[in-house]
Amino acid sequence: MNAILPFSRGQSEPPSTPCSAVAAVPSWVWALPDLESVGVDSDPWRALDGGPRREDQIAIRIVNERQHGLISVCVPGARRLSHDQFSEATEQAYGIVLDTLPTLQASFPIRMWNVIPGILEPLGGLDHRYMVFNQSRYRAFSLRSDNAFESSLPTATGVGNLRDNDDLTIHCLSAAAAGRPLENPRQVPAYRYSERFGPRPPCFSRATALELLQPNASTACKLLIGGTASVRGEDSHHRDDLAAQLDETELNLRALAALVTDARSDWHGHFEHLRIYHRRPEDRERVKRFVERTFPTKGEVELFSVDICREELMVEIEGVFAPL
Repeated sequence: MNAILPFSRGQSEPPSTPCSAVAAVPSWVWALPDLESVGVDSDPWRALDGGPRREDQIAIRIVNERQHGLISVCVPGARRLSHDQFSEATEQAYGIVLDTLPTLQASFPIRMWNVIPGILEPLGGLDHRYMVFNQSRYRAFSLRSDNAFESSLPTATGVGNLRDNDDLTIHCLSAAAAGRPLENPRQVPAYRYSERFGPRPPCFSRATALELLQPNASTACKLLIGGTASVRGEDSHHRDDLAAQLDETELNLRALAALVTDARSDWHGHFEHLRIYHRRPEDRERVKRFVERTFPTKGEVELFSVDICREELMVEIEGVFAPL
């Protein structure tokens, strides 16, 4: 199993205790004022019928507060499912999320995380399980919207799970007011990808701009940036070149930041939180040095070694950008 160890700014070394939190939402979610008061362990996972969680069935967890909500769905053993079973379970899981949102006080989806076991393994005649996942996610969204993806999709991340974890986990953070989906001018919107990337495209925006409640009860503009990698147009660039992929990813992050702020030389310092996924465990220190050098953020930085949605991509970065 790859070591999954987050580190925070100011730490010379990662914590000594391994963290399996790749399937959990980033810490900044639980720092939101109303969710912080609830606490990460306040609402246990349960079965769909409301009873105790059962190991072999889909489990759900719902946090329903006035300003923010969090819906989490787990499909245990999803990696062991056949093509049809995985497709059905994924569509069901997304359907649960989308059907639950209108029942929350904060019903607008603003950020999603998808942790997919064996994301790059072939399944049912398709090159990767991620393609099957995208088909099912697309169907779930299409059944519950007018397909106006450009105005409705929240930003998202989709990465692999730990090598010995077979569960599919989906998280949806919601807010009392809708965010504004944004696209990177350097990239084709994911929902318009060609069929080279699967029969149905991924369903997410590159970023979501919105007003987030602050601890002092004020609001502040934030940009929630989804998983960003070395992609230009719809194509991956710089295969097998980590340094070049990091530089290309930085350009994509800069392009997104420029949508909500002036192109200033100190834009790197406005990231409050970063989460980085790198494919090869041996790249951890190089990635860490890049982050320390490039993003003088005061917030937390998390690193995870997992597979990314394309086998040629070596690193992916997400974060919370505060333009002011």
